Amino acid sequence: MRWPLALVVLVGSGCTCLFNPDRVGLPCDPVVPPPLDIVAGEGTSLTFEWPRDPARDDITEYELCWGATSCRKVQPRTCDAGQCATRVDGPDAGFRYNERVEARVTMKNQCGDVSAPSTASATPLNGTFIDTQGIEVISRCDAGIRVLSPGELTFDQNAFLCVSTAMMGDEQWRDATIDLEVRIAQGDALGGIGVRAVRDGGDTAPRNGVIVTASPNGSASAYLTRRVALNATDGTDVIAATAVPFVRGNDWEAMRVSVAGEWFSVELGDDTLSRREVMRWRDRSTPRPGRVGVALGTIFGGGRIDVRNLRVRTSASIPDGGSDRDLFTFSGANPLRGIRPVGNGVTPAACPPFTGPAPDAGCLEVTMNGTATVEAPIGLDYNKPWRVRFKYGAELAANGPSILRTTVVAPTPAGLNGFSGFSLIDAAGVNWALPLRAFEDNANGLGTLTPGTWNVFEVAFAPGSNDYTISRNGMVARSGKQPPGLSQHLGALQLGGGAQRGYFADVEILQDP
Repeated sequence: MRWPLALVVLVGSGCTCLFNPDRVGLPCDPVVPPPLDIVAGEGTSLTFEWPRDPARDDITEYELCWGATSCRKVQPRTCDAGQCATRVDGPDAGFRYNERVEARVTMKNQCGDVSAPSTASATPLNGTFIDTQGIEVISRCDAGIRVLSPGELTFDQNAFLCVSTAMMGDEQWRDATIDLEVRIAQGDALGGIGVRAVRDGGDTAPRNGVIVTASPNGSASAYLTRRVALNATDGTDVIAATAVPFVRGNDWEAMRVSVAGEWFSVELGDDTLSRREVMRWRDRSTPRPGRVGVALGTIFGGGRIDVRNLRVRTSASIPDGGSDRDLFTFSGANPLRGIRPVGNGVTPAACPPFTGPAPDAGCLEVTMNGTATVEAPIGLDYNKPWRVRFKYGAELAANGPSILRTTVVAPTPAGLNGFSGFSLIDAAGVNWALPLRAFEDNANGLGTLTPGTWNVFEVAFAPGSNDYTISRNGMVARSGKQPPGLSQHLGALQLGGGAQRGYFADVEILQDP
């Protein structure tokens, strides 16, 4: 009598577990929506991707939908290597360049449970470059685009100190992973990727660019730029971060820019397999959405770039960690490791027998107007305390020499200051007659430099309070606040400059513990 009574109670309670044959003996784990990713760049077509968990044998189907009513069923067995990918042909689906497509994906298990939707959105982008449809050139220096060879977009201009962009998509692109191949084809051009570009606002509208150059003339070979407003109607693109990877002239370079929240990561290589991260930067302003596309910069005159195979993914991740210190001894099999010589006056050399604390290894000789840019370690966080220290000595003859300089924007970002950096330690006048200066300020003296002697310099930065301390030969020579407007991210650091014959040794850049 107890069993019939129990059955009556179960039926009366609405329980169907004894009466649904489809669920008997089946594992019914919760269904969690997989993250949806969209890849744009194949004309008006879009590719939708999401992961498939090989351990979930109970998943029977996925449903991909876009727009109001269009859907497609996807069977798990058609997903290779744990990844599902579905390409939706743009003309058939009615997709159009620069018009946003909202999409969602759900998963269903063998018990009939359907997950909540995972969503993403994107705009079709012309990354195949068969033509120039859907691309808008934003320039104030007569830049232009054309297709000379199918699949390659040519972008050129003839102007002094100008950054132009060829933009695509709407202004709702936020986090993204952008892949592109770029060839620096002519002149002192800098080419690469434009991102987070806002249309409204004219020459003061925000935007970022990641551009590289094969020219040997600049202090760096890779630049991350941002546009700042100079006044109510005029703005300029200034350098926010730099690096010194080797860039081949008139050959294809594979570039990847990942943008996630405040962070940017830049990878570069001869091809996709050899790409390495060369720059990481944090945008301390409020992250904003914007369009994506191609960027072209010229500093000294005209230039041309070619680009191909642009693809933009709606997800992004920023690498974590990496070395936060590096030591340059200018010795061994590769004495110029991590060094970009600019001009003919930069060579590894034996250290001269100056008086004072002798170098531990080799020296870098910088003569005339030559400079050497030192690559900062990729894991260095400029938002935390860090320092640079080195030994330096010089001969008598000098004219306005610089010892240590940034490669990012100066405090007043007008004209060349936007692309020429700012001295941290230098001297005015000739032959070291005047005291060394800190941050180009005559009132912030560091004492005179005696030619023929070794000096140990250390510059420590405390970004949280914007303080700095410069020590010379173990004694604090100057401390105070950095100039207003000088970025916390000082980029790769430049040694030398101005007419001099100086020697650098034991250069170390490191994060404070």
